[in-house]
This record gives sequence, C-alpha cells and structure tokens, in this order.
Amino acid sequence: MERKIKKKIFQIIISICLFLNIIFLNLFFLTYKILHIFGYILTGIGAFIYILSAITLHRNKDKESLISNGVYSIIRHPLFLGVIIMFFSHIFLSQNWIIILNTIISIVCLYFICYIEEKENIEKFWKEYEKYIKKVPRFNFLTGIWRLIEKKIISKMKNRRTYYSNTDNYSYKYI
Repeated sequence: MERKIKKKIFQIIISICLFLNIIFLNLFFLTYKILHIFGYILTGIGAFIYILSAITLHRNKDKESLISNGVYSIIRHPLFLGVIIMFFSHIFLSQNWIIILNTIISIVCLYFICYIEEKENIEKFWKEYEKYIKKVPRFNFLTGIWRLIEKKIISKMKNRRTYYSNTDNYSYKYI
C-alpha cells in the first residue's frame, strides 16, 4: 500500500480515537483526583512541546531544507511527541479502560506515521537526514537534551584548548 494512503488511514484512526476519548472523558467520573491532576500536568507538557515545535516549523516554513534547529535539535519528532503525551494524559484524566485502549491504538498509529515520515525524509534529504538521525533521538527528550548539553560542553572545551595553545607557545594547557 502506498505511504500516503497508510498515513491517511492512521490519521483517520487517530481522529476516531480522539473523538471517542473526548466523549468518554466527559461521561466517566474520576476515581483518583491525584491522577486527574497528573493528567492535566501531562496535557500541559504535551501542549508546550507541540506549540514549541509548531513555532519552529512556522519560523522555517519558507525553507525547503531539513529543519534541525529549536526543539528539532533535541528530538526529531516533537509534534508527534507532544500529541503522544497529550493522548497519554487521557488515561489519567478518565481512568477508563476504553480510553486506555483508544490511547494505545492512537500512540501506535502515531508511531507508524512517524516511521513513514522518516522514510520520506530519508528519500528527500538523504545523507543530511541520516546524519540527523545519528545526532538526534526520535522521541527521547532526555537523551536529546543530554546530547545537546554534551555538544556545547565539548565545543567550549575545544575553544579553550585553542585559545590556550595560541597564547602560550611553550605549553599546552587543558582546562
């Protein structure tokens, strides 16, 4: 089956699951209020990541090149991660088995759409995207932040080594 058709099918399934989640979120009462609060926190985190990635996409909308700045320098698919986190929050907001099932189905569909888009990006950007894949994780936000911090620390250390090696010709200092 063609990739575009698969993506559309997954998008329709996700839309149906979201619609059902919205209905069931309003039908069932909560059993644990603390989980409800945690659900709202997750919704906020997911919405924040989604909005950051949408702003980054908007700022780079005229570019035909690979977007690897902003939140895209931390994770490859921040839009999908934001939506996945918001779907996951539905479990805590309703605490109902139907919502859990719809959320699992939606997350699996989102993952497949992400996989399809990665194949499209590899075809479109080729080597540039393959380098990007090696540098930036798909969804793991913590690994992405760690790699970004590590990269900045290493570049600062290289700059310091260069500075000290240029100022003192007789000794090479490391900091």
